[in-house]
Amino acid sequence: MNKQDANELFSVQCLQDKFIQYFCFFNIGLKKSQCLYHPFVRMFRLIILMVFFSSTALAAQIQLAWDSNTESDLVGYRVFSHKSGDSYDYSSPTWSGPENRCTIENLDEESAYYFVVRAFNSSGAESGDSNEVYYSTAQSQNNPPAANAGSDRIIAEGDPVVLDGSGSADGDGTIVTYHWHQTAGPSVTLSDPAVVKPGFVAPQVSSSGTILTFQLTVTDNGGLTDSDTVSIRVNDLVSADSDGDGAANEQDAFPDDPDEWIDSDNDGIGNNSDTDDDNDQMPDTWEIEYGLDPLNDDAGQDADSDGFSNIMEYQYQTSPTDENSSPPQTPVAKAGFDQTVTEGSTVTLDGSASYDPNGGSCVYQWSQTGGPQIVLSDETAAVPTFVPGPVSDNDMVLTFNLMVTDEDGFEDNDRIDVLVRDNGITGFPADAVTFYSIDDQPLAVQVHDGGHLVRLEAVDPDFTDDTGDRPRVLPYGLIDMNVRALNPGGSVVLTVYLPEGASEDTTWYNYSDASGWQDYSTNIDFNETRDQVTIVLTDGGAGDNDRQVNSMILDPSGLGSISREPAADPVESTTTSGGGGGGCFIGAAGTESASIPGYPTCRVLTAVAAVFASVGFLLFGAWSRFIKSDF
Repeated sequence: MNKQDANELFSVQCLQDKFIQYFCFFNIGLKKSQCLYHPFVRMFRLIILMVFFSSTALAAQIQLAWDSNTESDLVGYRVFSHKSGDSYDYSSPTWSGPENRCTIENLDEESAYYFVVRAFNSSGAESGDSNEVYYSTAQSQNNPPAANAGSDRIIAEGDPVVLDGSGSADGDGTIVTYHWHQTAGPSVTLSDPAVVKPGFVAPQVSSSGTILTFQLTVTDNGGLTDSDTVSIRVNDLVSADSDGDGAANEQDAFPDDPDEWIDSDNDGIGNNSDTDDDNDQMPDTWEIEYGLDPLNDDAGQDADSDGFSNIMEYQYQTSPTDENSSPPQTPVAKAGFDQTVTEGSTVTLDGSASYDPNGGSCVYQWSQTGGPQIVLSDETAAVPTFVPGPVSDNDMVLTFNLMVTDEDGFEDNDRIDVLVRDNGITGFPADAVTFYSIDDQPLAVQVHDGGHLVRLEAVDPDFTDDTGDRPRVLPYGLIDMNVRALNPGGSVVLTVYLPEGASEDTTWYNYSDASGWQDYSTNIDFNETRDQVTIVLTDGGAGDNDRQVNSMILDPSGLGSISREPAADPVESTTTSGGGGGGCFIGAAGTESASIPGYPTCRVLTAVAAVFASVGFLLFGAWSRFIKSDF
């Protein structure tokens, strides 16, 4: 068979199936003696012997073969076929005859066919189907690969050299073999001519130097090949040679050291003494062992494309050229979803969803990479907080990077953007952080010295423990602040700006879960118009709720009054106008409002009013029924 008769030949070894003797006895009711000879029972192994494609006609033919039956009344066999998407027509065989092989001709190209065979005897009985054989006549075109032997180079005699064929590729398949062959120059010994990157040592040459040429031939999975060549220029090192090491002074990195002449990574250590000539943190011996380049930094590359860099493979002592030999997985950083917040609100970054696939723990490190600089409550916490600075009419975007490091030192990074919108508050210093109280009154805070504001919340004082020393009036509710001190035990000076001057009977109160409400007037100073309160807080001391020297001051506090008389200045209208700000104050001149310990006076009056309303409703209902009964 020549190329004009056929383009492709397939040969498959025929495997004989074992015959199941009692199949018919249990399934079709035949006697055991009849079973071996009944044509319905015979199990066929149908195979494709050859496929021929004509070079002159758009048709193909296929040779089929199957196991022979041994029944005495056997007449022959029938072959049935259909194209993909159709079914068998058992009334119309494709071929019939006594032989156990046949040739099916005139098959359409670019079509898929299915074949089965059945035996039949002299009484007309026909067996079941053999195994089904599938074949497609579509002929795929295999394009040759593209060999790439790398770039030409100039080196010095005695240098280690690594040839590089990793740029070779096969667009419609895979490269299965590499073969390097020296075609010119003094003979050198390759470390392995059948690998992608073989190595050798440049030979000693004369003053004129020499050129070494190598040919790379690659073969794809379809058997097609391609070749490429690379030239390596080897220069002589001998001219003026002060130390007699064979390297000319002008080419000798160590002209006075007979044992050294090259320093590839310029680290001051000659290549003969340097165990890492390219300073990529992978020893030269290890790189040469696995076909990496010891003279070029390839630590970040991934030679086997398994998702792990060469340096990671070295650190775990796994093979950088075997995709099935991989180090443990790296951690996964998750900085959370992007956020949109309003100026003056507390932002919480959440990296707690980060994890180590190997089950280990992670170390967190947040850093800001974009936007006006802010300070986090703790850059090493999984969930730090911060308060964005003042925003102009234009929104600002703050960008943060989260780096997580596992117990083995491997890292992963993720980023998050925080869009900060203007809250519309005006009338305060431009560099103060503005926000709204619990009852939507504008306030501002400015840290002057000693620390940074990292948390700011307006809190309803009704959610605190209501002790007997609680102020009767808290016009703006509580301002819950966390301030990060610059130094452990240090003091922080800040100012709270009010929308209007505070009455003379008010001062600043600090709240503590442990000791309740405290008059903080000894650590504050009002300005002349009493619309600014300057406060001194000390880490672990005055104003710090947790009383711990840890560079974090927790200060829930607010403006308050213990007076039972209505205030004579604008604070009264602010306090008694409703809203959610803390304590209630309801009274009249010359009278005292009744109160129950633990409840503000207004709540008692509200409860009494509710009782009277209920009684009135009941009386009205009784009167109505009385009127109806009389009339």
